[in-house]
Amino acid sequence: MHAILGVMARPNRTHVRRLSRLEVGLIAVAFLTVAAILSPLSLQGPEPARAATSGERGPTTAALTGLATVSDGDGLRLNGERVRLQGIDAFELNQTCESGPCGRDAKTALERQVAGRHIACEPVDTDRYGRTIAYCFVDGVDLGEQMVLQGHALAFRRYSTEYVDEETTARRNRAGAWAGAFEDPADWRRAHPRK
Repeated sequence: MHAILGVMARPNRTHVRRLSRLEVGLIAVAFLTVAAILSPLSLQGPEPARAATSGERGPTTAALTGLATVSDGDGLRLNGERVRLQGIDAFELNQTCESGPCGRDAKTALERQVAGRHIACEPVDTDRYGRTIAYCFVDGVDLGEQMVLQGHALAFRRYSTEYVDEETTARRNRAGAWAGAFEDPADWRRAHPRK
């Protein structure tokens, strides 16, 4: 009738039910659960390209396990076998850098990481010196990756591009030897051959 008289009719209001505190709480918990599941994935970014080519690695597929001793920044002795960490080139034991005794620092850093812990290594090759080349892990953490991230080793591009991103991060953060100038370990070895 109002429409006939030229008066606008009030819009029909739909009834909106307020959510109870319990319903609001359940929605909040569901939202936080989804956010917790997704946030580590978004913080990590895309999986590095090396995972696609090398497949899943970790201690579950390891052929060498046990307690290890450290010989230098990229070398271990595990169950009597000499092991060199795949994809990295640590500063040589007697090498010094602008930041200090980077070779000894590299050995000390690796010793801290393995200190009495169970090591699991996945062999990938044997080098010309008869050492097993392997990815090694402590509690699921890749030792080679950590050595590069901490600035105690470089990505060994001659044999692998495995840890190039980690090296870029270490350089940007001025970690370890990146705090000053240094000679590439391969160049240092050529200038200081073993006697």
